[in-house]
Amino acid sequence: MAKNHNRATGFLTTSLLMVICGTVQAEYKLTWSEDFDGGSINEKTWNHEVYPGVVATSSEIAYYTDRPVNAKLANGELVITARREKYDDCDFTTARLTTLGKREFRYGRLEARIKLPAANGLHARLALLPATLEYGTWPASGGIDVFDVSGNKAELASGIHFGGSGPRGKNIINNPEAPIPNDLAGEYHVFGLEWQPYELRWYIDGVLYARQNNWWSSAAGYPAPFDRPFYVMMSLSVTQEATQNSGAWQHAMHVDWIKLHQAKGNKPPMVKFTSPKDASKLAGNQVVKLTAEASDPENTLAAVEFYSGNTLIGKAKTAPYSFNWDTPDGCYTLTARAVDIDGYVCADTISIETGKGCPPTPYGGKPADIPGLIEAENFDNSPKGEAWFDTDPGNNGNSYRLDTAVDIQPCNEGGFNLAWMFGGEWVDYTVNVTRSGLYDIRFRTASPGTNGRLHLEFNGKNVTGTVTVPNTGDWQKFTDIIIPKIELTEGVQTMRLVAEQDGTNLNYFEITPSTAD
Repeated sequence: MAKNHNRATGFLTTSLLMVICGTVQAEYKLTWSEDFDGGSINEKTWNHEVYPGVVATSSEIAYYTDRPVNAKLANGELVITARREKYDDCDFTTARLTTLGKREFRYGRLEARIKLPAANGLHARLALLPATLEYGTWPASGGIDVFDVSGNKAELASGIHFGGSGPRGKNIINNPEAPIPNDLAGEYHVFGLEWQPYELRWYIDGVLYARQNNWWSSAAGYPAPFDRPFYVMMSLSVTQEATQNSGAWQHAMHVDWIKLHQAKGNKPPMVKFTSPKDASKLAGNQVVKLTAEASDPENTLAAVEFYSGNTLIGKAKTAPYSFNWDTPDGCYTLTARAVDIDGYVCADTISIETGKGCPPTPYGGKPADIPGLIEAENFDNSPKGEAWFDTDPGNNGNSYRLDTAVDIQPCNEGGFNLAWMFGGEWVDYTVNVTRSGLYDIRFRTASPGTNGRLHLEFNGKNVTGTVTVPNTGDWQKFTDIIIPKIELTEGVQTMRLVAEQDGTNLNYFEITPSTAD
């Protein structure tokens, strides 16, 4: 991929050079296997993390112990059990095991055969975490969820964590490209991850269902942070939802085996999208020639595949690597993916618009009515960013609308809020003013300082003037600001929220007929 994160500007820039996708190893062979036979957990490989769950994440409520009732070997399996019981100040206990400092690796194919439980408040997880924090604190140094299966419906999540530290981090949750088994809980399945320098692939029972080859690091160039050793973490966590269950409560995750295959000798290919250019705006109703440069150090390049989103639209097996695409109007994320005969890959991604592109549409499918309450996070849909502008990459709150780069976080008043609005950022809302008249506008805002400034526009006209956000003492301590007697005209129109200076969170605005004298 030819994108590198520019720390000075916070924008993604396209390299002028062909992407060189680093050195990996070839000819997979088994390098580590745990069959969990014997009488006790192998302490040469596994660590017990012992602490109250609130140290792990703020939503966890169980105490992680090293007791056999929470983690033990039985019948040739590792059994991790979450239990309702009073222990220290917690009402639940469970276990979390890692290989930190004992079994760390970079690249390969990790597989584990596991039977998962299902219950409200349960999260069964297999993950890879960074052995060192070379690129910064969570999630800047990276994290890979092989799976996170939660709740009484055993809902599957997997994906990656990267970017910068704290709120400047980024999460991508996989959108499965293949059917997921309906019996994730109660039956054994083999969960797999294939980790290469420039691509990650997820499998269930040998079936590929997701892959990622588009990430960045605020501290180093791509493919950081997934270019350093990681360790394995397995856990069964308990969250607040578990307290809704009454009586005895005990659930276990059964791990039959875990295996790591690694390879030696191969070098992955190189690829660069050459036409069209990134961010091109093309005429509609035409055939677009997609072209890429590609090569392989061992001369074993098998093909260059072209994707629109996750859909394969064509491939070329010989140079020049090109494909003629009959392109309808729209906006597209295109990927050129070079694959060698051993399955090693490199990918380069661009975005283009054709014809009318993708016009913004109201969130939820119809304009928000005025008078009414409008949740700040429900701005218009716009894959290409025409309905919003944010000054840094990614949704740094990692919440709600992960397909946009607008910062959204959980709100302590419930739901979500726009977060950390910087000067020059804006979001649009398609609204329907049901009748002309004077309206009062109530902003529900928070700010830890005194620099917050914003205003509201209707069809490009600033109707509120500068609204000063007071220092509420915290990003999550909200207060009301009421701007009275704003004249609005009947009809469907675009309402734009504009941040004039740094330092504002916004939960919602409520627009009601004016009661001012």
